[in-house]
Amino acid sequence: MTLCLAWKIDNDIYFASDSRITRRKDSDIIITSDTAPKIFSIPIRIYGTDLNLSYDKDWGFCLTGGYISGSGYADTLSEVLSNLQIADTISIVDYKNILNIAFNVYEQICKQLVETGNKEALAKILISGICPNDINREFLFEFGFEISSDGISYYSKEIDLNEHMMHFIGDDDAINYFKENLKRHLSNEYFRLLKKICKNSDLKTVGGHLQAGILKKTHPKYFSIYGILESELEFNGEVYWSVKNNWFFRSIKLKPELFEGNIHVRKTFLMPFEKERLALIEEADRKSELELQEKIKKKKKNGA
Repeated sequence: MTLCLAWKIDNDIYFASDSRITRRKDSDIIITSDTAPKIFSIPIRIYGTDLNLSYDKDWGFCLTGGYISGSGYADTLSEVLSNLQIADTISIVDYKNILNIAFNVYEQICKQLVETGNKEALAKILISGICPNDINREFLFEFGFEISSDGISYYSKEIDLNEHMMHFIGDDDAINYFKENLKRHLSNEYFRLLKKICKNSDLKTVGGHLQAGILKKTHPKYFSIYGILESELEFNGEVYWSVKNNWFFRSIKLKPELFEGNIHVRKTFLMPFEKERLALIEEADRKSELELQEKIKKKKKNGA
């Protein structure tokens, strides 16, 4: 399972997620990975009758539940939706028609999993994008399933996401914890609370590092996946403490200045924990001063 958040600020739609994969063994929860990508960019390419490319943008995708099926679906969806062709004079290029194609693929994959008796592999997903016909029409959809005594049914629903309103998919306990502990509706607070949940040993299905994606009309491709800057104290083993910056991109360390053979890794990183980083700098200075004073005391004592 996981915890995926979606919210809207100034017509931008944000995704944030943890990176943990777990499985159940009897009544125990087994952690299988803390480095799983759960937010993806889905390329949408629409070709005309003469194969001219009329639309080439990215939509956002976030998953919870069965990771193998969910990530496999993301890959399949990328292949399907990057190869759309229209008849220039009669096709209706509306985002709902494209999402109907996406849901058809999702439902087929889910039904195949159920036929093999693997209900735990079922995944829920969020998809966000901007309509090919209307740049002012951003959207958020949820694909999911419901299990009842009559069997399993699948749904596709559009989420009416208003300013600062949040939408959740994932672990129910983690969702309830988030709602109960949220104090202010600010993006940095959302990231802080998600990080707190990742470190909460009582919520074992959510953990690892944070990942994020933002749908922005001003971005050349609309949707992009972002890294997260997190910081920690580091001791040099002698006297001084310093702050170590960890540039996490999907849980791997990817410094923005990384070069190889004049090739630059060009990723943007969010800094939701800047207040905490500045507090760590002050703490590092304070701890370094104490270490230095202690070393001077020992030196004087040994020399006496």
